[in-house]
Amino acid sequence: MEPYSNSNATCLWQRILWAEGAYATNYDGEIFEKSDIDGYFGWRTYYSTIHLQRQLGADRDGLVGGETMGLANKHMYQIGGSAARGKTLYLRYQGKKHSFDLRRNAEGKYVFPDANDDSRQAGYEYLSCG
Repeated sequence: MEPYSNSNATCLWQRILWAEGAYATNYDGEIFEKSDIDGYFGWRTYYSTIHLQRQLGADRDGLVGGETMGLANKHMYQIGGSAARGKTLYLRYQGKKHSFDLRRNAEGKYVFPDANDDSRQAGYEYLSCG
């Protein structure tokens, strides 16, 4: 696993896995559930990431780098606000199975719903979701 693999950034990635209906094909073959969103990048998240990378046409390495996140970002749409620096931008992630709303706040940080639909701020240095 990568540094910072247990964090609110992982929690946001898991929300994307859930929205896409990704499967942990090499692990247990089960769909990634909303209850799996816990911020810990374990084997279920790893194999679900590989499944989603296959669907997106990305390198299947199980890591969420620039290529994978860039391809996933193509499923994110502006629904309000402003993309200008210092402004809040409201977004919707539209996955194959589910969608969810999130925002980029005036500080440029993403705020998203966790497994309980409570708002969390994405970041690598802390883990408060799950």
